[in-house]
Amino acid sequence: HRKLTGFLFSRARLNSNRCRCKNVATRLRKMAGTTLVELLICVIFLGLCAAAMLNAVGAASRQASVAEEKLLALATAKNQIAQQQAAARDGTLAVGTSTTNPTDTGIRFPVTVTTTVSAVGGYTDLYQVLTRVSWVSDIGAEHSGAVQLQTYVVTNDK
Repeated sequence: HRKLTGFLFSRARLNSNRCRCKNVATRLRKMAGTTLVELLICVIFLGLCAAAMLNAVGAASRQASVAEEKLLALATAKNQIAQQQAAARDGTLAVGTSTTNPTDTGIRFPVTVTTTVSAVGGYTDLYQVLTRVSWVSDIGAEHSGAVQLQTYVVTNDK
């Protein structure tokens, strides 16, 4: 009887292990089926993230291009102001408005530089210089723009 009890006990333990193995196999089979779906979801998610990142990089590139154009226009305006200051030192500063279309500004689009020199009331040797650099893009309004600088110059007339 003792042997029989031991046999039944070991048989029950064996059946328990088989059930555990069946549960593990069933779980693995279920997990194997969902990994393909999970992989597809992951690929879709990565694709959406990549598209968003490419869009952000494109927008940053466009903004950098616009900033470069404004920087070049600012340099052009500063050069024009420096020319007017030199004319004031030489005594050749002329009151009025002048418009030029320089081609060596570095800006890809046609540029118009308008400089207005006007006498300041109450002073005989003080002048206001206003320089406006504008450009118009043919590829979009975001690439068009203008920069304006204003300063005062004193002539060396005595």
